[in-house]
Amino acid sequence: MKKQLVMTTLVFITSTALISISPALAITGRDSWKVIRASRDVLIEQPAFAGVFGDQGLFNACATEDEFRSLVPVKTCLSNGCEKYEIRNVTVNRVHTKNICVRFTPMNAYSSGECVDYKTVTAMYPTSFQLPVIEGDAEQSGDYIFSKNYSVPACE
Repeated sequence: MKKQLVMTTLVFITSTALISISPALAITGRDSWKVIRASRDVLIEQPAFAGVFGDQGLFNACATEDEFRSLVPVKTCLSNGCEKYEIRNVTVNRVHTKNICVRFTPMNAYSSGECVDYKTVTAMYPTSFQLPVIEGDAEQSGDYIFSKNYSVPACE
């Protein structure tokens, strides 16, 4: 009887664990972005600049040859702490500068090849991104699930 109770408890715990993680695992790279974004069990990582487009990030943007534009106006802070703000359309230039490493320390027992010299270069943001999808919600993030391509639509 005791052995049967232990087995029943283990089966229940295993079943409960599978049920508790199944919502995030039910989302796959074959699902549409609409389905993925509707899930409360996943987070979509986006490039840092996408934050200016609000909570939706790149999903609230369209692209021209020169810039990304918000599709829907977003709340833009005008002061520290956001006491003052306005709702407006925003843009991000696709041409930007970034620092790249041009010289590393030699890899050896004392160094893992750290960058010791940077150079600023001009680059252009693409209109297509591989966006990682991870388990999690607004409170906590978890494991990587998959990456999926997202192409920012052209502005009309």
